[in-house]
Amino acid sequence: MRALILIADQDSTRLEELERCVRAVGHNVISCSTSEELFHRARKERPAACILAQDLLPRGPLDPDRERMAGLPSRPAILFARDPSELTDVSATRAWIDAELDNRALRLQREGELRQEPEDRAYLEGDSPAIRRLRQGIERVASTETPVLLTGEAGTGKGIGAREIHRRSHRRRVFTQIRCDGGDRAALERLFGGGPASFPGALDGITGGSVYLSRIDLAGPGLQRQLLGVLERRSWEPPGGSPRPADVRWIASSEGDLQEAADRGRFSADLLYRLNVLSLRTPALREREADLPHLAESILQRLARTGGPRVQLEPRAVEELTAYAWPGNRPELSAAILHAAYAAEGGSIRSVVASPGRNDSAPNEDAFQGARNLKDVEEALIRRVLAEVSGNRSQAARVLGVNRTTLYNKLRAYGIAAPGSKLSF
Repeated sequence: MRALILIADQDSTRLEELERCVRAVGHNVISCSTSEELFHRARKERPAACILAQDLLPRGPLDPDRERMAGLPSRPAILFARDPSELTDVSATRAWIDAELDNRALRLQREGELRQEPEDRAYLEGDSPAIRRLRQGIERVASTETPVLLTGEAGTGKGIGAREIHRRSHRRRVFTQIRCDGGDRAALERLFGGGPASFPGALDGITGGSVYLSRIDLAGPGLQRQLLGVLERRSWEPPGGSPRPADVRWIASSEGDLQEAADRGRFSADLLYRLNVLSLRTPALREREADLPHLAESILQRLARTGGPRVQLEPRAVEELTAYAWPGNRPELSAAILHAAYAAEGGSIRSVVASPGRNDSAPNEDAFQGARNLKDVEEALIRRVLAEVSGNRSQAARVLGVNRTTLYNKLRAYGIAAPGSKLSF
């Protein structure tokens, strides 16, 4: 994965050494030596990450550079510039930068910014009653300031719906996603700021924007308590700072039953009341039979735009597409269409669900139909995608629509190894 890295250091010798180290691991580099040039190049070039020397980091909550960093259009990761002597080991440098890009920059760019892919926008299109109800609901709630709770199964487009609510509202400046499934500490640091580099949190500089709390049903007690305080007071406090107004629109999503969780004492009832003022449900693909051909075409169009094969669905493939329930929803559909496209002969896809040439080690549709719960479906889908991409975990993450860190965690949880290999972490 090649990324654009901006390096800023006032020491020219150290700057040159950092450039050499980062280029050695395969990334593109731009460099500068002053904070003014840093902000100019960051706005112009939109790097995936900025590696800054200690003397160029914001010195505290009142440092004006802190707000300027929060307002950078590409929201890059801000990393400490290590001593160049520590970066001469190419493998260690690559591991450090890749981990930071996965954990921060790529997550912010892919999930935090409002840059919908055409395929994402197409996911909300269609003529089925279920998707029409969702579109009408989005249009109805977008113009309000009230919190919105999106519910639905995994892979049904809750994040896409959240971005569409933001896009249609008057709060179009900043859209930030906070993942609640990665532990309270990470979510709190992302929301309020702090951490080793004292990087500003999402609430710093997001006035007039929207905050999307994905998988709020997995938030722990600490995160729930802090969120409830912000929603009650409509203000927040950065680490070491004074209270500031929280002028944001709150959107949350859940795959679990929050009311049941509140009844059992696992989720704050007060927080639920404040988030569940308006609610929308994203429909599963089994409720969108009429939309499936359009959704499949949007996946094929994106594949063609990115250099993949240009193929068309034959009538038999369309029949299979609409006859299957797609329990894995959008990720399963995407994986099946991509597999069928690469296996197609003569520019035509003759079969989707029972794709010709499918790897025997991949779970077939019977595995999905025998699944007892969503975790079984998820595990079966991951195994199938890994088999279809010959164990390439980076490619599998792209097909599944998750970052590599999330995929690695799921592989570890399910004890999955790539075909013919052992996974190492």
